[in-house]
Amino acid sequence: MYSAAWIVNALLSMGYTWDDIAIQEYSAASGIPNLPSYWAFNWYFIQLLSDSPFTDFGLRDSLQSQNVILTVPGQSDQTIIVGAHYDTVMFPGASDNASGTALLLESAQRIREADNYYTIVYVFFGAEEVGLFGSFYYANALSQTEHDNILFMINADVLLEGPDLFFKAGYDRNGEPGTNHITETWDQIAEDLYFTHSLSFISVPEGIFGPSDHLAFLPWGHTAMFLSGLYAFDGWEYVSFQDTFPDFARVLHTPQDELGYIETRWPGKIDENMRAFSIFLEAILLAAYD
Repeated sequence: MYSAAWIVNALLSMGYTWDDIAIQEYSAASGIPNLPSYWAFNWYFIQLLSDSPFTDFGLRDSLQSQNVILTVPGQSDQTIIVGAHYDTVMFPGASDNASGTALLLESAQRIREADNYYTIVYVFFGAEEVGLFGSFYYANALSQTEHDNILFMINADVLLEGPDLFFKAGYDRNGEPGTNHITETWDQIAEDLYFTHSLSFISVPEGIFGPSDHLAFLPWGHTAMFLSGLYAFDGWEYVSFQDTFPDFARVLHTPQDELGYIETRWPGKIDENMRAFSIFLEAILLAAYD
């Protein structure tokens, strides 16, 4: 609740008003109904695998949380959802996921001055670490008309785990990552940023099925992108292989997930990663997809 209030105050300080902001409250007891059978199983499976300390202490059943939703109208009713969870496990959470939260706040501040064609909805999700409650609740609460208006969803989570920039993009094509004109536009944006800003983004389409808040949008057929800053090995991503790869040092869900350690481990990478993802996100939000 305190983090959600801080986010709201940050948005208000940018010049947004309460007319732009909504608070969506929920509890674990409400469940996540009305999912297709495969995805209902997938959601429960994610919860069972959750390594959050909240699970061990039995706090999930009494969970009360909220999503903070900022709507920035555009010329079109077509909507881009930009999401990041703001909850953490019982560690500082600089990378997981203060980094994603900060990216959304910075983007929201910049987009106020932009001539955005699409309506942009920033959603700061609660309760990700205990089974993606916030994002599944949000997606399930949308009307069919609201789902029909969604152009795509962008999710930012764990941007500082390592020095390499990943984007995982696609939609659920029977368990495979699908491509379309939206993902092709993203590929072109990433290529352009390599030449204009010397930014190297690694595309891993299979990563669209990685466990984070974008998963809540795949059952409805939405195209999504998952942004992460990880550790690359032969073009793939690793987050917990320090025994196999001695040079790797895990941050995720450890006491090392704090700014001092990350800056010491990868000097300058906090600024570099956040700058790179900010440029990429803004290019995505302001591109044409018609």
